[in-house]
Amino acid sequence: MTIDEATIEKIESVPGLRTALEVLGEANRIAHEDGRCVIEFYIDENEQMTISEITQHVEELENGAD
Repeated sequence: MTIDEATIEKIESVPGLRTALEVLGEANRIAHEDGRCVIEFYIDENEQMTISEITQHVEELENGAD
């Protein structure tokens, strides 16, 4: 997948976003090797992002941050 320059600039403009995306990408790669999915999302008809699946591991990380 190729990401256009404008998107890269937006990502780079948000502190920590690139690192977060890299961590999610690596976790997703490892999970897919095990036949699992870390995060799955889609854009609905209102152009809103909806997260439709997230693994228990990521849920536990989220809950631990509370």
